[in-house]
Amino acid sequence: MRSRKDSPSHGGVWEDPAALKWRPSIHMPRWASRITLEVTDIRVEQLQNIKEEDALAEGIKTGRFGNKSNWRDGFYAPGDNQPCFSAKEAFKYLWQSIYSEESWNNNPWVWVIEFRRINND
Repeated sequence: MRSRKDSPSHGGVWEDPAALKWRPSIHMPRWASRITLEVTDIRVEQLQNIKEEDALAEGIKTGRFGNKSNWRDGFYAPGDNQPCFSAKEAFKYLWQSIYSEESWNNNPWVWVIEFRRINND
């Protein structure tokens, strides 16, 4: 079996590529998966009710900013160098950069799906 990720343009080598039937990755058997995820929690909540720990899980980074005499902890959206004082605030800017300020202000209900990676060893 092969997927687009295994195509020769991605470094895969096939003895007889014509003999292989294309199959989208979502339809591959479990044994062919590169990673396996176990869903540990599913819930719905309004967007602006995101918790600090959930914002960090969404990719918000931590770091320090300031000067020699006044260092502070900061939170940063991916690709942004403007510090925020909370992970939730940084997540707000990340969300608005993707979906718009209006989308954040509408405070939609969103699915929160938590998972953990299972080793396939």
